[in-house]
Amino acid sequence: DLVAYVNSLTPGHTVAADLEKEHPSGMAGGMTAMSMDGMSMGSAPPVRAPDQAPANAGSHGYFPGVESGNPANGAALFGANCASCHGVAGVGARGPQLAGLAKLDSPSFFAWQIKDPAPPMPRLTLTDKQIADLAAYLEVLGTQSAPVGDVLQPGHKR
Repeated sequence: DLVAYVNSLTPGHTVAADLEKEHPSGMAGGMTAMSMDGMSMGSAPPVRAPDQAPANAGSHGYFPGVESGNPANGAALFGANCASCHGVAGVGARGPQLAGLAKLDSPSFFAWQIKDPAPPMPRLTLTDKQIADLAAYLEVLGTQSAPVGDVLQPGHKR
């Protein structure tokens, strides 16, 4: 039963090692040759390609729901809440430049910085969904795929 097998795995178990134990000269050797060696079912796969620099995830780790963020909604939220300090295109003004930071920082890092900002950044009254949208926009800010959203008034819920 595959479900029971996956549920029994703990961090550190690898599929290739378990197969090698069950079939010392058979299937596991082929699986290892297929780059399954070291693949663990007990830990998440890396998000970034191996040749990319590691992203700063911050001390909080994963921000729940960040993967569901909508960059178009985030663009509107950025215009209403962030552009006055960080510049219309995130190029910096009174606040630091944000465009291009996705090369260094993860979307979860952005989300936690918005939810629990360090002074002098003000604490915004946004829902977790709005924070995920804003983080999704910051992830593409400074790229050609960055959307332009309608400017909303501060506090407007989308």
